[in-house]
Amino acid sequence: MAWAVLAGLGGELFTVEEPELVNELHARTTTPGSFFLKVCDGKLTNEDLSDRGNEFAVAYYEDGQYLADYEETLGSGLATPYHVPDTWDSFDTLRPCLDERFARLAGAEG
Repeated sequence: MAWAVLAGLGGELFTVEEPELVNELHARTTTPGSFFLKVCDGKLTNEDLSDRGNEFAVAYYEDGQYLADYEETLGSGLATPYHVPDTWDSFDTLRPCLDERFARLAGAEG
């Protein structure tokens, strides 16, 4: 969710109703996981993303590619993907993979 908001794919909630939470994200005064829990109560819905964000999420999650990328990028040596630390270092490690997938999927649409 943090990646989507920072990439401009967040829903209106973030640009209109909760801009202070987005500011925390940009300033990195909250962690990506804490942000997700604060704004989404741990559940991602179509209202959390823009139309383009939802298209990307559906395409990326549909075939299980997101989880495979997440585990391959961050889960090496951990008991489960849930053991990935909620840190900006983890985010920064995963971000290039998300950027690449988005660029690929956006290019395939265009």
